[in-house]
Amino acid sequence: MAFQNLRNNHQIYILKKDATPVLEIGKVTNVSVPVPKYGNASMYNDLILDITVDIDGKMTNFQKLPANSEIADFGNNIVIATSKEAMNN
Repeated sequence: MAFQNLRNNHQIYILKKDATPVLEIGKVTNVSVPVPKYGNASMYNDLILDITVDIDGKMTNFQKLPANSEIADFGNNIVIATSKEAMNN
C-alpha cells in the first residue's frame, strides 16, 4: 500500500538502523494531501506527503515522503514502510 493510501489507524513499520537495530510499529494519526515535490502542479509523478504516527504514545512526524511508494529512507538511519513485506524487501 502506498503512503498516499494510508488512513488513520493503519500500521506503519519504523526501522531504526543504529548499532542495535530496532523495529517499531506505529499507528497513523494523520496523512496530508499529496503535493507536487517541486512545487510545479504539472509534475504529478513526483508527489510527496507528510504523515503523523503514534509510536507508543509519542507523536512522530515524517515529512516529504514519496506518495506513490510503500517504503522510504527517512534519513538519520530510519526506514519506514507501510507493510512488513515492504520492510523485508
